Amino acid sequence: MPTNTIAKAPPEIACRFRKIFIAAVIASVIAGCSKDPLVAGNEYMKKEDYPAAVIEFKNAVQANPESPDARLALAEALERTFDTAGAEQHLRKVASRNNDDSLIPRIALLMLDRNEGAKVINEFKDRRLNSSVADSNLRASVAVAYVTQKKFALAEEQISQATEKTAAVMLARAQNLLAQEKKEQALAALDQSLSESNSPWWALRGLSRIYEANGKHEQALEFITRTYKAAPWHWAVTGEYGEFLVGSGKLDQAIEIRDRLRKMAPNFYWTHYLNALVLSRQGRTEESLAAALKVLAVAPEHLPATLLASSAELQKGDVMMANTRLKKIAPRYPYSIPTLQLLAESQLRLGKPADAAEAIRRGISVAPTDARLLSLRADSEAMRGATKEAEKTLEELRARDPSNASYLLRLSELRARSGNKDAARKLLDQATEAGKDNPAIRDRIIAISLGMGDAARVRQLADHAMKTRPQDPQSH
Repeated sequence: MPTNTIAKAPPEIACRFRKIFIAAVIASVIAGCSKDPLVAGNEYMKKEDYPAAVIEFKNAVQANPESPDARLALAEALERTFDTAGAEQHLRKVASRNNDDSLIPRIALLMLDRNEGAKVINEFKDRRLNSSVADSNLRASVAVAYVTQKKFALAEEQISQATEKTAAVMLARAQNLLAQEKKEQALAALDQSLSESNSPWWALRGLSRIYEANGKHEQALEFITRTYKAAPWHWAVTGEYGEFLVGSGKLDQAIEIRDRLRKMAPNFYWTHYLNALVLSRQGRTEESLAAALKVLAVAPEHLPATLLASSAELQKGDVMMANTRLKKIAPRYPYSIPTLQLLAESQLRLGKPADAAEAIRRGISVAPTDARLLSLRADSEAMRGATKEAEKTLEELRARDPSNASYLLRLSELRARSGNKDAARKLLDQATEAGKDNPAIRDRIIAISLGMGDAARVRQLADHAMKTRPQDPQSH
């Protein structure tokens, strides 16, 4: 409309027309300057500002619902904000509208990431894809779902139907073997190609777990570090990386990762678990227990958090609570060595040597040389009055670790109990020298020495404590 026409109109109408005209001009300028939401979203993705990218990609989808590029970009951004259900929804729409079954394996992986193994099996066990590579990857996902249900034969059946030896297929076979305690075979099933620089993050994560299960901690740490660098947005990967750092003695780095995870996902169970782990290493037992209980509130069958909570309760002297917790979870993990160790310890402290002996027997059947289990077996045998068996077990341990003060002291006590005072004193001398810097061992030796009237030994240990730890009230 020409401006002279506006000028001739009545004042109130002219004013209204001017406002409309100005608003239209401003809108046209803004529209001309605004970026395409796909371009803007990709820029946010590069900056790792995933929530902002989600907003832009949603705008792109709203503007063009039929665009596969917009939906795929949105699915990627949603996955990086840990909305795997939302990511799956958009992947399914692209797959159905474009008759593209190459996305189906990715959908199955998202479902596995949410622990929906049963749904993966129900939907995909009989489905076949046109692409041999995609179908092989789908067989691998279904196999892993069967592994989570401990249906190893069905898992192998799915793997055998894969016609391509993809990374997913190799990992599925290795995971199936690993779940059956065939650790060496699982490691042998891996191919060098899996460790290449372009391997997906989930392949690197699987490699890390298999190497760790085989006691190859350095390689495991290398691969979980690469996993974290490839997927720093993944909450569980971040937590797992932090756990590895704690286990490697890199506590300062683990604290940095924990603090980062707190910002990303303050209420995620991995956040609470990593916090509990860090606090435990710092000796903050009460706080560690509180953090572990937060994990168990949302994931009651989380084994590592159960072990942390039970260990803290044993340290506090809340043995009954620890025993109840361990007995509840033990049937789900019948051959978990840490579970059996803590369970046996709690049962011994409750005066139930027979129950402890069963847990120890099961553990030793899997790990016959585990020092802690053998040590607990010696305690169980001694408590049942099987002194000779206890001595034999401790001698076996002593042969492997001759300077272990705990073994020497317990052997000394058993020798004294059987009336062999000379042997008992000789072993006590060795335990005194080996354990003089261990407060728990030292205090036990002092108690025994006081009972024997051996004031000289008590004086020796007291003087050593004053010399080495003059600020410690216990020394005084």
